[in-house]
Amino acid sequence: MRIAEKLRNKRCYGAPDLVVEVLSPSTVRNDRLLKRYYYEKAGVKEYWIADYQHQTIEKYVLCSDSLRLEEVYDDRNHPFVSTVFPNITFSTHDIFSFLAFL
Repeated sequence: MRIAEKLRNKRCYGAPDLVVEVLSPSTVRNDRLLKRYYYEKAGVKEYWIADYQHQTIEKYVLCSDSLRLEEVYDDRNHPFVSTVFPNITFSTHDIFSFLAFL
């Protein structure tokens, strides 16, 4: 569905095409299982799980009504490229570089 089709009466209806979740130790189970299930049922096309403790980003893509793990990115496989938005590309090293300052 195109974004214009989701907008009615100054409101957005329907699932977003992309959801990015940043894991925290207290919500790991909720993020990995429950939220992923809800996003899948809602029809989210792409779901990223950013795990700062392991410095990885998991990319799940909706395929036949199921969010399936397409790739796990870390500093060894560059660059990260979105499936739904191919113009979104970045290095996981850049994303997690703030950890050096903690």
